[in-house]
Amino acid sequence: MSSVWVTRVVSFPVLPCWVDTFSSGHIASTTVTTNKILAILHQAVDELNVQLPRDKKLAKGEDTTLIGDGSVLDSLNLMTFLVAVEEKLSETGLEIALADEAAGSPDTTPLRTIGTLGKFILSRAAEKSSS
Repeated sequence: MSSVWVTRVVSFPVLPCWVDTFSSGHIASTTVTTNKILAILHQAVDELNVQLPRDKKLAKGEDTTLIGDGSVLDSLNLMTFLVAVEEKLSETGLEIALADEAAGSPDTTPLRTIGTLGKFILSRAAEKSSS
């Protein structure tokens, strides 16, 4: 029996986002990429899953529902996840508030799935880099 792995490519753009100045005075340009955002989201999923019962663990898929019908998260778990994502983004120098977005309609919120959250983060990073 042979196994076939199927990978779905997410089409997030690569965005120049911020510039860090190190204590040595060197300046390093940093970019936000799909892979960086997905890594942050996956790390936050891993952290949350440690706290969740086996039947409530989140998958790391782009289509994993975070809010609304089909989500295994209650409001406290959702906020725990969003705070973890915000902290990880902050560690990379990117300050994006996500918790306010949870107040919208579950059908229209950018937090509906891991994929829509990733796209939302990239769009906010683009806004910050252009300002």
